[in-house]
Amino acid sequence: MTYLSLYGIRSELAVIAAVPGDDEGLPLRQFVIEQQIDLLVMGAFVHSRLRQTILGGMTRSLLENCPIPVVMSH
Repeated sequence: MTYLSLYGIRSELAVIAAVPGDDEGLPLRQFVIEQQIDLLVMGAFVHSRLRQTILGGMTRSLLENCPIPVVMSH
């Protein structure tokens, strides 16, 4: 956030609790729509292939379907 502010980009930190389920990215997608957010900046984390297959993941969910541009860092 400090780095972005050096370039005049206003940013805010939000903590969103997700209920484990089929689509972990759904609460975040709903949040960005409700808050009219223009850009999502987030870290990307990959679990084991077995865990990803069984439980899914936030990163994959947002890469497959997100209503706004996403900047991810791995």
